[in-house]
Amino acid sequence: PNYETACLLRAGEWVAAHEEALRTPKPCSVQCSLEGDFVLEGKNNTFYYFVHNLGVIRNQGDHVAVKGGRQGATGATQLYREVARVSWLDNGQELTFTQDPAQGLFNFNATGFPYGTHQVVRVAKIECL
Repeated sequence: PNYETACLLRAGEWVAAHEEALRTPKPCSVQCSLEGDFVLEGKNNTFYYFVHNLGVIRNQGDHVAVKGGRQGATGATQLYREVARVSWLDNGQELTFTQDPAQGLFNFNATGFPYGTHQVVRVAKIECL
């Protein structure tokens, strides 16, 4: 019972931290480049990119082996709006991105989870003009 309770509490924490991406956004035409990832369209020119299979980032100076998962360029098509800012919902870290709005092309640098954390799915908030 303690394990199950802890698991449900942790899931509740994830939902609370990502509530704005879960309550009102709706499916949209944006297509992700990697299987499993998806984008929802929120209010006020905002999109939420759900990223799966991210790895963990090793802090400089850490003496641990970190393997598995991915990080780096993550892209989408059919995003025809000009993007102003991309950031992780869990910690607010701003992410670098490139785009060609006329072609609907968008890429951002999906950094992995900080060492010691792994929430399975990470959500990037995409704020458009």
